[in-house]
Amino acid sequence: MCWTGVQVGSVTQATPTVTTVTLSCFRYPLGTVSRRHLCIHETVSNLSEGYDIDSACRALTAPWIRDSAIQNTDVEVCSFFEGYENEGKEAILKAGVYDLAEFRQHGTDRGWCPYFFARRMLTFANVIVYSYHYLLDPKVAALVSRDLNRDAIVVFDEAHNIDNVCIESLSVNIDESILGRSRACLGRLARAVERSKAEDASRLREEYERIMTSVPLATMNAAAGSEMRGPPVLPEDVLHEAVPTEIRRAENFLAVVQVVINVLKSRMQLNSSVEESPTRFVEEIVRDGNLEDKKDLRFTSDRLTSLLKTLEVSDWSEYRPLQIVSDFVTVAATYLQNGFTIIFEPFDSYTGDCKPILQLA
Repeated sequence: MCWTGVQVGSVTQATPTVTTVTLSCFRYPLGTVSRRHLCIHETVSNLSEGYDIDSACRALTAPWIRDSAIQNTDVEVCSFFEGYENEGKEAILKAGVYDLAEFRQHGTDRGWCPYFFARRMLTFANVIVYSYHYLLDPKVAALVSRDLNRDAIVVFDEAHNIDNVCIESLSVNIDESILGRSRACLGRLARAVERSKAEDASRLREEYERIMTSVPLATMNAAAGSEMRGPPVLPEDVLHEAVPTEIRRAENFLAVVQVVINVLKSRMQLNSSVEESPTRFVEEIVRDGNLEDKKDLRFTSDRLTSLLKTLEVSDWSEYRPLQIVSDFVTVAATYLQNGFTIIFEPFDSYTGDCKPILQLA
């Protein structure tokens, strides 16, 4: 993220991919980038993949990690995040022009995380320059853009691709690699549930009691911490009702996810291209999983997020394949009658090689 305040007509090149044009009448113009460009933690900032950086950051800043560090000084936390929490949350950045290097230096000098500090500044900005994903992708928007000033002017970087991004934001692709790794993730998650039962059953019991309340699961996840990802569906389509009985208990939920994986696997074994409606796909899962209603599957992504939080999973990259599967069934069950379709292609359209892929779009 880059904080700017330049004169009328001036143009500042903040990064190779972000150019901001602002007017002096705007008090808080702000451009945004990811952790990769702003992280100053010695170890995390040296990772190459953005998703790995996000996971490593969570592993140092998750609430349960920070709580453990209070009792055990051997538990590593991010000193820059702690500095931001202790001092930076109430600070306001002085107006001026900062490129990314200067913004990182600002964080280094004060011992504050530049990424989280800039994220907080978004709520004060009245001109925002950022990638369209931050606003159009529901999973990201719920995390980054939910508290934007209602009167803020948003300028999209690379906006000529906006049509494709709108489609991609609600599209989910699954190949054999993702499906195979999701099965391994499910087994790992099941073992984590059993381990939690043996070591601290109260966590799962408390989660069950929370779910039993009338508070929507999406609302509970959003309140659990600023780094909880949002649902993969549009805000107006998020369910605001109690979680179905069939997936309230962790074991029952994992059993339903296993059914989802089995149905996806059956599709992957086809020898020809197939196009089907989400309704048919979802009905098969409902039948095999002994669910009462197709709508139950609309909770899949939120239920997985809740379980990962309950089990205090810091490295979410381990469960990314399972998140993709949960997003697939969540979007399919949410938009049964809204023009979505499921397409299976057994061969690569460019090379002709056998490379099965399922696409929900």
